[in-house]
Amino acid sequence: MFRFNGRQYEYFEHPYNRAAENMRTLEVPIIREVLRQTYAFDDILEIGNVLSHYGNTTWDILDLKEGPIKQDLMTWEPQIRYDLIVSISTVEHIGASPEDIISKIRSLLKLDGKAIITLPTGYNPKWDKSLLSGELDVRVVGCMELMQDRAWEECSLWNAIKKPYLADDFPWSKALVVLRCD
Repeated sequence: MFRFNGRQYEYFEHPYNRAAENMRTLEVPIIREVLRQTYAFDDILEIGNVLSHYGNTTWDILDLKEGPIKQDLMTWEPQIRYDLIVSISTVEHIGASPEDIISKIRSLLKLDGKAIITLPTGYNPKWDKSLLSGELDVRVVGCMELMQDRAWEECSLWNAIKKPYLADDFPWSKALVVLRCD
């Protein structure tokens, strides 16, 4: 079990992508809870094809390489706007600036829509710098860091960003940031 933002979650385990050994163990239950709380919304978009690997999905999925909607986020112009957008460890792979990516995501939201984004720290220095500077117009919902005993605990943004990515003893990110933008 882990705590995030005042809630208790079960670690997620699944053989695909060795989910129990990396950030998916946190990201999937956090995002599934967001979906559970807001599933009454009709128009949901997932940026990056992640959740379909772990169960049934009924929402739109945008992924340049393996999604039902094979488009580049930065040039995609959908016919609708979304109530909820979720993205699991995907935005840090997009070549545009963090500011442009957040702006694009906002442009896809309905007036009262929200986006929840998870991303590893240490992978993309542009994201780390934008988050630390406070210049990125997003709310940091929370941060998690991997501890010595392989348990994940909440931490500050500063602690999350100073964690190394791909360290010798752990081949993934040791910290995760969850963002919200409206």
